[in-house]
Formats: sequence, C-alpha cells, structure tokens
Amino acid sequence: MRLFAGNSESSSKTLTVHRLVQKVTRESLTDKEHRTWSERAVRAVSNATPDLEFEEWALCDLLLSHWRLCVEYIRNYEFQSHEAAYLLYQAGRYLRARALYDEAEEV
Repeated sequence: MRLFAGNSESSSKTLTVHRLVQKVTRESLTDKEHRTWSERAVRAVSNATPDLEFEEWALCDLLLSHWRLCVEYIRNYEFQSHEAAYLLYQAGRYLRARALYDEAEEV
C-alpha cells in the first residue's frame, strides 16, 4: 500500500492498493459487508464528484472508472439516496458531453 500526497496543482491524497489485495478483500466480505462498503464507495465517489464544468473534465476523466463501478453497485443493490442520484446524474451528463451517448443513456 502506498499513500501519495497530491501534487502542487491538487491538495487531494490518494491511496493505492494492489489489485490482488483488493480482490482477496472483496471475496472475504459477507454479502451484508459488501453492500455496506459498496454504499460507502458510492457516497465517497459522489462527494468527490464536482458539478460538471468544462474546467473539471480532467478530474471527471479520473473519476470515470469509479463512476462506472458505482453505477454497478447502485443497480445491483438498488441504492436510492441523494448521493446515488447525484452520481448518476453527473456521470450521465459527463458521458453525454463526451459523446458516449449509449453509455450515458444507460446511466
């Protein structure tokens, strides 16, 4: 595990966990624990999601893979929260702005 401090352009911090560690951890969770952590992930990604403006597209590019995973969580667990709705709305807007119309419509 490595902790990276943000560069001079960003004050954010990220945490990197090896994919094998992620897989083993996910597979060891009970269904209830997986739902709980999925809901927390949706909330965290939603909170990191900016109001979509052109100037923030670089951040949105970084969030895209996280949005896609959260969309799966929202569908699978049928999350109905303000954070889930906001994430879906902003991800859909971004995908449409990037001319990824089929995926935007699904979201």
